[in-house]
Amino acid sequence: MEVNIISTELDDIQKATLTYYERYDDMSEVIRNQPDYSVFDQWRSTKKLDSRGNYKQYQYRLSYKEKLDNYILVHLDVENPSDIYWMSVYFSEDSKLRDHYYIDITPLLKDGKNDIIIHKSELSIGDGSPNWNKINYIRIAFESFDDKSATISDLSFASYSPQPMCTLWFDDGWKNNYTKAYPIMSSYETPLVGEISIIPSLINDPLYLSEEELNELVENNWELCNHSYSHQFLPDLSLEEVHMQIIRGLKKIQQYDKSSIGSLHFAVPYSATNEDVSKIISSSSISCRYVPEKINKLPFDRYNIGFKEVTNETDPDTVIKWIEESIQNQYWLVLMFHKIDETADERYTYSTENLKKITDYLSKHQHRIKTVTTTEVFKSLDYPIQESEND
Repeated sequence: MEVNIISTELDDIQKATLTYYERYDDMSEVIRNQPDYSVFDQWRSTKKLDSRGNYKQYQYRLSYKEKLDNYILVHLDVENPSDIYWMSVYFSEDSKLRDHYYIDITPLLKDGKNDIIIHKSELSIGDGSPNWNKINYIRIAFESFDDKSATISDLSFASYSPQPMCTLWFDDGWKNNYTKAYPIMSSYETPLVGEISIIPSLINDPLYLSEEELNELVENNWELCNHSYSHQFLPDLSLEEVHMQIIRGLKKIQQYDKSSIGSLHFAVPYSATNEDVSKIISSSSISCRYVPEKINKLPFDRYNIGFKEVTNETDPDTVIKWIEESIQNQYWLVLMFHKIDETADERYTYSTENLKKITDYLSKHQHRIKTVTTTEVFKSLDYPIQESEND
């Protein structure tokens, strides 16, 4: 069974109201809203656990038509979840768990999760040498504390397949993003779009993008996001200064991209933050990109967006491996660049030749992985979007 994540248009992005969902609930809501959503099976049980020494289990056998994808949704309602000692989900080739994977979902359950999303890469091997393509049984087992009881009802499973995505993200707003990268990415029959982290204090500087260039990029569906007003090391600033850097930056960017919410996506300067800075970011932005060397599973934590940095030491073949990994596992891959030029004689300059090898590959494989802006990722997953508290 496959549940495809499809794009959902929002009528008025700028005025949409944000409802803060937990990340698991975000994706499960999308899955359930798909017209072809269905569950493998469903049980209703009122059996209770009376002691820690005993456990209860439910096991479901997949039919020959039902195949597991990379993502599994487990939906369950639990009475008295705090009384549960442990709960795990098993995926096995036979009914005796001779070859199986497993995952402990106790922490999520105790956090009040009703919809738990599992990616197959999160599973541990419990016994034997299981093959994901040969899984025939799903089992959920649980146990309560001594003298405690718990009830599980409405237990169901689903497997689904989100669209792999890739974002080409250029930091700082260098002029050669326009003079070198933009022509390459626009040259395809279906042009590729990019995301640019803008430092508003440097707009119209000879080395950085001009107002006219920004307007042209926006007209051609590129997105401008906030990189702070003047690219300061935020943990060294007062909280008032941090707030000013973010708000002043996003308000300036909104002047060039009035119809988009790009300014509400924040790329942390130097990927440097702390707890207080993160609180300010989350109160004024709808996302935060700052986790290096991470590819984003779906669903992702909107305030911990990961990226792969591409420098002059990064071979195109390495990037293509990341792309293939994202396709196979259905991830969102963010590739972060800085300058683009014919010669790449410094770390943060990437050659036009190597960029074209990457974009050629992405263009050729658009049917397998979609090149998108951050807002397009949010819309495709139906993430809630807000007008930021930026006054």
